[in-house]
Amino acid sequence: MDPYYSAAHCTPAYQLRWSLALFPNTPVPAVQSWLSTLCSSLAADDIRVLQANVSPKGALLLLLSTQPLAKPDFIVQCAKGRLQYLLRQQNITWRRNFRLTTLGGGKTEAVEKYVEQQLQHHKLVSEKSQQDLAELSWSDPEVKIVEPIYSSHAQYILGLHVVLVHSQRWTTVETGLLQATQQTILKTAAEQNCQVSRIGILADHIHATVRFHYKLAPGELALALMNAVAQRHRMRLWSDSYYVGTIGPYDMDAVRN
Repeated sequence: MDPYYSAAHCTPAYQLRWSLALFPNTPVPAVQSWLSTLCSSLAADDIRVLQANVSPKGALLLLLSTQPLAKPDFIVQCAKGRLQYLLRQQNITWRRNFRLTTLGGGKTEAVEKYVEQQLQHHKLVSEKSQQDLAELSWSDPEVKIVEPIYSSHAQYILGLHVVLVHSQRWTTVETGLLQATQQTILKTAAEQNCQVSRIGILADHIHATVRFHYKLAPGELALALMNAVAQRHRMRLWSDSYYVGTIGPYDMDAVRN
């Protein structure tokens, strides 16, 4: 079946930020001597370097931002590869291991609490409908977004806040339809090697917090959820847009400080 939604026809909203830690075997030159060149080269991959510094233990820390279709492993490949090429004349060698962590405006637990409390901020006139929606909201305390995912040489901490909005803000409190939406989101996330920690079901939109896989772009996950739910209901349920925002163990103020 052809997808209802595609990257070519959706206009996403997003705030995707990442902390990449690379570990050189020898000290790197002063950041100011190569940072502007790195910024220019990564711009071709739609990766922005927001900040770079060296930790007291010698790790190189890059604060990056990307667009929704950039996969975590691609981000590392581009950043590390271009930096290695840029510093090749200085004979800098690197350890194979690295760490990539998602970052947000608030810590993971704050965003999860925000999702959990959404229904309180969007109260309905009908107390029964309000209670029905409350029963459809979902959480899994066993899913720890800040727990690392390991590959052979890497540690990833990958958390995402996803928001999908009904087309034209169509409102429904039909529990059968909304329950099918909830179940489809959980099933589709699992098929994408993702784990959902929270789902907030509202009459005209949904929120979800997700621990996602390093081979999956945030936008790919959002589109997969949109299409799976639309196919379940056999209707263009969502507007041609979505929001994805990274969340993690640190907020941006902590990172910048």
